[in-house]
Amino acid sequence: MLAARFIRRASAPGDGVFTTWPDGHVVMQVAERPVIVCGFGSYVTPETFWAAERAWLRDEENLEAVLAPREVRWVMAGVEHFGGSVADPALPPALAQRRDGTRGFNQAFYRRLPMAALTTGGGGAPRLGTAHLRQLLPRFAVGVALTTRQSVVPALWVYERVRGATLRGRGPEGATVTLTYGFFVNGRETTWVAWGRVRDGAFALATPLPTRWRSEGLATPGPAMLRVGVGPATAVEVTERAVRSGATLDVEE
Repeated sequence: MLAARFIRRASAPGDGVFTTWPDGHVVMQVAERPVIVCGFGSYVTPETFWAAERAWLRDEENLEAVLAPREVRWVMAGVEHFGGSVADPALPPALAQRRDGTRGFNQAFYRRLPMAALTTGGGGAPRLGTAHLRQLLPRFAVGVALTTRQSVVPALWVYERVRGATLRGRGPEGATVTLTYGFFVNGRETTWVAWGRVRDGAFALATPLPTRWRSEGLATPGPAMLRVGVGPATAVEVTERAVRSGATLDVEE
């Protein structure tokens, strides 16, 4: 309900929203915005229905191919969607029971699902091979799915489609490139990471997240830190204008 109210405040009347079948009802009723799928039949063909189902389970490029022609600007998703609403019996749950009885992140889920970053605000995890989101800017988060020593993981996120800025530079072949933000979520600090690798001596790292930026309950109060391989971290600024316009930013060696 709160996420749908945010969408209504932040969006224009014609903006489309992509979410799961059950939450499509909420968006239509509360946000008064069009959705791709819901039980009232917002979709009109079997092709659209199956394209929407597959979009949750494939990569961001496939998701963009579903959203762009339908003029969808907003995506609403979270941990609980991948435990029930998104139908794939073979997909491991996002959260798993630990030996001490508490719940924690299920590494099998994050290694397997290309769009797993939808559950964590869009940041990636190089150690797990989890890709970050390149064109979905986190705008709002609500609820609690998991509490860890470092942070509280919201149950539901709202993302806005943007073009994303691209950081371009050079480095040692095969080196991991990370762009790490200090990221505040509803008053709690965590990190948000974009990452990639150097290929043919160069990298092009896309990010949807500006520095020194705020949305409702979310903030990146300082610069991001760029690291190439084992080299020193360098402070980088990414403006909201660069993210929205799809700008390319050259990074000095």
